[in-house]
Amino acid sequence: MGKIYSLVIAIVLCSYTESYAQISSPKINGQPVQVGIKFLVNEILEISTVEESFDIDGYLTLIWNDPKIAELFPESQDKTMIIYMPNMVDSIFEHHLWHPNVEIMNSIGARNISQKRIELRGTQIVYVERFQTKVQTEMNFARFPFDEQTCSLVLESFGFNKNDFEFVNLPVDQLVVDDIENDAWEFSTIATEVYPFEYKNSISKKDNESIQFSRFKFSIHAARKSGYFIWQFFLPLFILLVATWFIPALWKTGSSHELIFTMLLASVMFGFYTSPFLPQLSYNTFLEATVIVTNGVVFSTLLLVLTRKNDASKVRFYCRIWFIPVMSIAAFVITSIYFFLV
Repeated sequence: MGKIYSLVIAIVLCSYTESYAQISSPKINGQPVQVGIKFLVNEILEISTVEESFDIDGYLTLIWNDPKIAELFPESQDKTMIIYMPNMVDSIFEHHLWHPNVEIMNSIGARNISQKRIELRGTQIVYVERFQTKVQTEMNFARFPFDEQTCSLVLESFGFNKNDFEFVNLPVDQLVVDDIENDAWEFSTIATEVYPFEYKNSISKKDNESIQFSRFKFSIHAARKSGYFIWQFFLPLFILLVATWFIPALWKTGSSHELIFTMLLASVMFGFYTSPFLPQLSYNTFLEATVIVTNGVVFSTLLLVLTRKNDASKVRFYCRIWFIPVMSIAAFVITSIYFFLV
């Protein structure tokens, strides 16, 4: 009985392999198939600072020509055939027509294809799918919360190299970014790029032959909306910092000690308050540097208060009323230059 099952499985696999092997890329005069590609963003749900990733909902459109359409679907020569059923689409590509088998190279989650369809027009195939996935891309949050990021997707065929097909850019509507709604980010320009990519240790290489794959890169520029952080973080820090400027004016009243200790406690507590809202990174951001500088200014003012002598005949330059404002302004200018100009 076991031999019979093995024989049946072998026959099925052989028939499947034979039918699949017949579906090769529809080259014309030996040239790679030109596959037009277009990507439309429907929604960017979340940009993660920890994973340096973003969740995206979008539409992928692929267009290419296949002479087999005229033979397999003669009715498509007179009118456009639209096939919506995902099962029928999969069956057509599995048994009848070639498909570039595109995948997202920098995806870190499963690509969920919620809808797909094909349009057959003469010898042209228009493949459209709506998908959702999580994509990882290189990000730099050093200027948080005034940072700007580039969210990129890289697409490539799984199994067909540059000798089989090449991506071709289709026109992109720059106005679609205005329809992307996100409470934390504002999206602007879109850029696309088609380029060859070579795997140095590809298992497809034969006799050290160089094999390249066609890649398509879609990028959209995102700028963080910083209004919330300005009013909830920078404004309280600014008020706390300016309050330290008036400490020298209170030295004669004898209440400067109590006031500066209160300010130091407030600045430390503010640091604890802001920590849950900051991105968990291995480097400091501009907001974290601002909190550190504010704590440093308040602590330096405390040292000046404790080391100041009551003898007015010998007033040091660092005890002048202008020293603390100049010191704090210089510290913030240097910090801003480091994060935004260097």
